[in-house]
Amino acid sequence: MAKRSGQKRRQPRAITQADARKVDEIGDMLDSGYLETATQEIWTLISKRPNMVESWELLLEMGIKTNDNRLIWYASRDLSKLEPHEESHRSNLVFASTRLVMVHSTLYHATLYLERFPHGEQNEEMRQLLDSIQPAIEDNLKNNPMAQDAELADLVLFEEGQMLVSMGMSKEGRVLSQEAAKRLKYKAPPLNNVSMTYALEGNLERALSITEKVLAEYPDNFHARCSEGQYLVRLGRENEAALKIGELRREDLSEPDQYNKLIETFAYAGYDEALIEIYERAEKLFGKEIDIYLDPMSRHQCGVAYARCDNEKQARKIWKAVLRNDPHFSHSRDNLADLRMPPGEQIGAWYFTLNYWLARNWLERLLRAFSKGGRQQDPEESIRVAVEKLVNQLPALKAVLPILLDRGDGEGIDFVLNIAKYVNTPGLADFAMGQRGTDTQRMEAGQLATQYGQIDRSQPVTLTIKGQPREIMMMAYELHGEPEKPDLPDEALEYYQASVDAVYNDEPEEALEWVEQALTIAPDARQLLNQRGLALQLSDRQEEADAVWRDLAERYPDYFYARCAMAKMLGKQKKYDEAQEWLAPLFKRERLHFAEYALLATTQIELFLAQKKMEEALSWIAMWADIDPESVPDVWLDLLDR
Repeated sequence: MAKRSGQKRRQPRAITQADARKVDEIGDMLDSGYLETATQEIWTLISKRPNMVESWELLLEMGIKTNDNRLIWYASRDLSKLEPHEESHRSNLVFASTRLVMVHSTLYHATLYLERFPHGEQNEEMRQLLDSIQPAIEDNLKNNPMAQDAELADLVLFEEGQMLVSMGMSKEGRVLSQEAAKRLKYKAPPLNNVSMTYALEGNLERALSITEKVLAEYPDNFHARCSEGQYLVRLGRENEAALKIGELRREDLSEPDQYNKLIETFAYAGYDEALIEIYERAEKLFGKEIDIYLDPMSRHQCGVAYARCDNEKQARKIWKAVLRNDPHFSHSRDNLADLRMPPGEQIGAWYFTLNYWLARNWLERLLRAFSKGGRQQDPEESIRVAVEKLVNQLPALKAVLPILLDRGDGEGIDFVLNIAKYVNTPGLADFAMGQRGTDTQRMEAGQLATQYGQIDRSQPVTLTIKGQPREIMMMAYELHGEPEKPDLPDEALEYYQASVDAVYNDEPEEALEWVEQALTIAPDARQLLNQRGLALQLSDRQEEADAVWRDLAERYPDYFYARCAMAKMLGKQKKYDEAQEWLAPLFKRERLHFAEYALLATTQIELFLAQKKMEEALSWIAMWADIDPESVPDVWLDLLDR
């Protein structure tokens, strides 16, 4: 078990009062269990004070609290450099290296411990450890081409670079891996690590280029072959990826590392059935020791594959087994929690969280695009242009958007939907009509898909709502509140406005008088004819109102209000199909005034209620409530709550 350096937290040495206060503040966070906030603060402090021992001691304490051996290793590594004569730093480094299966690092640091601390507290444990790893060292020297004829320090350099890359520290890991590649005769493993650093930074083209160079010299290198398949998937080159990954699927595997790497590759590619097949092969090979030979992430991904193939029982079994060994493994924990959510609120199983798919610099560039666009005269258009330009500049970002809809986590889905507000994104329609994501996410995707023409707005589509399929009309209008000023002579406009005001004040007879005066000036104006029909209706002169609207629809068949009036009229006559025919062209419009949308929604809801199509009516009420809840009649809002 890792040991803290000296006391729980030493009194700060020669550091500033501000640094001392920050150290104590973060220490209090750790003691109080605010680990996420403490983690962010620790990394910030390390970046500002990389040579301050207290910074690294806080990271060590975080690693101990969360049982994160990588953090313990990383903190102990730097503490050993800052305080080379502190025995606990070196012993922590030895035992962390052991748990991380860094056999050469274990050998190197355990030997160094015995040399520097001949009377150290851990001497006996170190000797026993060296004896225990000797078979692994000999096996590695015999079977690992990289270890043959290599200096121990160079193998340690490789392992450190590899560990840093696995922790996402691309620049530091790349430097060590490049140096290891210069020193070692067998260069494939360190060059594979270099390739991964570029992938972490979002430069997948560069990562693929390095992998191809590795394969040119070492065509059978399994790690490089898997990485090649992953990069092709993430670059959107699916046909090429399928060929490469198909070859891997037929491989006769024997080593745990091969299984772990292939499982990761299938997860990136979304090859669920192939992943299950590989897992079952691993079960036969490793038996009860499968939890030892397959790492937690690989076993988690096998659980995801079962869940995506509708075997939730097996998925739960695997995820729970992962958590028994590692209670802090959030990927399995969060997927289990998602399974417990009610229908309509589940996301669906995911292999990787968003940070595995998106490079940090992509996010930084997107944030700059939003920030810069928001300061322009037309923010929405400026942001759209900037985001569209950036997505086109980054083919890997463009390729990953539909992948995130298919197998990303909830944050990944939300990320795509935010991008899709500005850029036409493939896969929106399939996602909307599929089973992944929450009802809210799929409804939003459906609206966006309709906006981009991926879904026909004039036809109903089947969406799953609260676990049940429902036929829904997807409306994706650009709504506006710009004042509607009829094209009327000034005097007629005054009479028209007076009629509108009278309707608002519930004075229909007065409204009719005003509109009739307006019609003497502009007898063919469609707005005035519509206002006459409305005034007659409010005066309980329905037959006369219907006659006005029939005439209006015949003279102006594309007039929005006339079409709605005809649909309402035919609905009362139970001619529902004819009513829908009058509304159909209105669904294809892209821009509506809020008042037009309210009238269209009212008309459609009344038609559905008259036909006792409650699910369809509720979907329209829900859409209207999302857009303009204050305009929806309370009686209809009450239906949503039942």
